[in-house]
Amino acid sequence: MIESIIVTVAGEAEPVAEQLRAAGMTVDRVLGAVGIVTGSVDSERRASLAAVPGVVAVELDRPVGLAPPDAEIQSLDDSARLPAEPRTERSGASRFDGPRSR
Repeated sequence: MIESIIVTVAGEAEPVAEQLRAAGMTVDRVLGAVGIVTGSVDSERRASLAAVPGVVAVELDRPVGLAPPDAEIQSLDDSARLPAEPRTERSGASRFDGPRSR
């Protein structure tokens, strides 16, 4: 079975991506700035990709669902907010109450 995966790499991503290709991964994208290589691989080969030099992690690429912006879970009214923790003053410590209104 073919699985979509996300591979986290250390160092230069492109050379690691070439090694991943040689190990059987179909590389879709190389995101060098963040050290990520995305693609797919046969499930029987996925574990072997972790042995490729420079690979930090191999994870399944699973969909993430978000509720629509107008869904109830997206809005917090005042009754749903957690109470603020009480502040304690320490000698010598400064206190910041947020930006001052002008």
